[in-house]
Amino acid sequence: MIRIGPAGLIAAMFAAQVLGMASFVTFPGLLPLFQREWALSNAEAGWISGVFFAGFVGAGPLLTVATDRVDPRRIFLAGVAMSALANIGFAALADGFWSGSLWRCLQGIGFAGTYMPGLRAVSDAVPERMRDRSVAFFMATFTVGASFSFLVSGIAAASLSWRGVFYALAAGPVAGLVIGWLILPPRKIAPETGSRLKGLAAQIRKPSLLRYFAGYFLHNAESSTMRAFIIAFLAFAAAQQPAGASGSGLSPTVIAAVVNLLGLPGIVLAGEATRFLRRDVLVGTIMLLSSGTGILLGVFAGAPFWIVVSLLLLYGFLVPADAGAITAGVVEGADLGHRGAALALHSVFGFTGAFLGPVIFGAALDWSGGETDARAWIAAFAALAAMIIIWPIATGFHKFRKS
Repeated sequence: MIRIGPAGLIAAMFAAQVLGMASFVTFPGLLPLFQREWALSNAEAGWISGVFFAGFVGAGPLLTVATDRVDPRRIFLAGVAMSALANIGFAALADGFWSGSLWRCLQGIGFAGTYMPGLRAVSDAVPERMRDRSVAFFMATFTVGASFSFLVSGIAAASLSWRGVFYALAAGPVAGLVIGWLILPPRKIAPETGSRLKGLAAQIRKPSLLRYFAGYFLHNAESSTMRAFIIAFLAFAAAQQPAGASGSGLSPTVIAAVVNLLGLPGIVLAGEATRFLRRDVLVGTIMLLSSGTGILLGVFAGAPFWIVVSLLLLYGFLVPADAGAITAGVVEGADLGHRGAALALHSVFGFTGAFLGPVIFGAALDWSGGETDARAWIAAFAALAAMIIIWPIATGFHKFRKS
């Protein structure tokens, strides 16, 4: 094992998690190809994209609660190993809706072993003064990892079949496994010895935590939908452009990678802004702005391509921005001995939203005319926005009643 300081540890685990996510959005990144080859509807495509998070929700609570008793380092290493195996399985055996769903679900289980357990491992390993920052940076792996996945998926797809892409990207989790093995220290603090169910019950009864659990549900519904349908949306927008229009020849996966990468400064800036603004006000404001931008995307889907891309860049900045603030609220509000239980509930709420968001969006798209109808994109983005604004409205009403 290599011993490094807290800042180096945060950076190394950031890299390990991002590498482990190499195929995170490979399926949605190649969605038009899969829709043609497997004859998928938008709802079915949304299901396969979202079922990744059903696997996460099924395994995540058990694995995250286990971090109160088991060294999260061991869980993280098992998770990246599972991610590599699921990549290989998808490449070798997926051939349609059901088999694709199975292997995507298994990829989600692997991710469940790395995301919240990795967050717990890093936050336990750094000094208290660096805990909030370590949470914000590790949460940013979700955004950077998605960008990395879009980028390497597009590069690999230019010269490989989709099966070859999944085989090649299995190298990412293997590299993450090596980094975690070398860098992440065994846990020093004593494990929790109380009842797991009592820990879960104690955390879910806390209103302050429930508010952020609900916020994470809606945040992930929006961010997962953006990643699932961004390529299909760009394909539609590009098809509306006249021949030779400026920017319409840009690679959709490169645009998607840049859009997702803009979430990193969004998360970091929002995390720093909590030093000056109330956390709930900040989160509510970000949700209102992101949902409004989504509606504008639907309305201007047929506009000049530079307008579409500009709105997408703004959307990519806003949608992930509240992730660190929401999760830091959970870490701060949880009982010290039951942080694993609180993070388990947090992941259940959040990644249930990540599963349902693309399914609802895809169904709205189908019901409104399909991905070739401009009005259908408006309806789908409006349906998503109607979900997201529930949190700021409900939180504002609660504050009003208390005052």
